[in-house]
Amino acid sequence: MFKNAHGFTVVEIIFAFALLAVGLAEVVVIMGEGQYHDSLSGKNSIALTLAQERMESIKNLSFANVNPVALTSYAAPYVDYSYQVVVTPIGALPGQIKDVVVSVSYVAAKQATNPVTRLETYVGNY
Repeated sequence: MFKNAHGFTVVEIIFAFALLAVGLAEVVVIMGEGQYHDSLSGKNSIALTLAQERMESIKNLSFANVNPVALTSYAAPYVDYSYQVVVTPIGALPGQIKDVVVSVSYVAAKQATNPVTRLETYVGNY
């Protein structure tokens, strides 16, 4: 009676749906990770921009006014970001060159520690 019947059995259909479900689950996981890393990339870009702005403002100061700054939070809209400036006199003539390091950190989900963007330059008394 069903000799020439064409089609799939219930077992084949269930197996096909199971394979499809596993494949779709992997796609959802990969998309979630992609969105997280995209967000992290945007935060890294903002941190770099804030560090560059801070460094430029330091470069515009007179040598005597280049001083360290303790960890300080930014105002809105960058409340998740904070910066620190470390100034170290270097060389045989400490009053002539300073090593300046600007560090900007931000709160990142899924991370044990906050990522830090660092910029370093030397400032001379010329």
